[in-house]
Amino acid sequence: MKSEHDLARVAGVPIPVTLDGVEYTMSPLKKGDFAELHQWMKMQPIDRVKQELAELGEIVLPDHRRQMIDDALEESRNVSMSFDEVQERFASVEGVGKILWMVLRIAHPEITKEMAAGFVTSKNLEEIQIKIDIVSGLGGNEPGET
Repeated sequence: MKSEHDLARVAGVPIPVTLDGVEYTMSPLKKGDFAELHQWMKMQPIDRVKQELAELGEIVLPDHRRQMIDDALEESRNVSMSFDEVQERFASVEGVGKILWMVLRIAHPEITKEMAAGFVTSKNLEEIQIKIDIVSGLGGNEPGET
């Protein structure tokens, strides 16, 4: 069955999405948005290690601390914007929340990162991912389609 969003899949045009019972408009990402996404992806390993080190505190030996930081920096340097890596990074609730905010902020500047992240649940994660794929022109199927 053809989707009402077939043209949106090709053109990357704004599409509606209902979140918490309110209809919003998701807008296509612009070139600068992809640079922002890439920077966010590169910061993920570093932020993760910073959080781990903060939680572990002084029990981490200095040599091990340095190795953790070096490993995170190496991982960050190797982050690419390949399709597979983008898909992997945005398979999480956190990743979907980030990109959801980016596609909502154009039409809804009042939406904060925190608000967008709050819209994403394990129950609607797949549906939101598909809508993001559609609005970005990457494709994707409607829930239940193959």
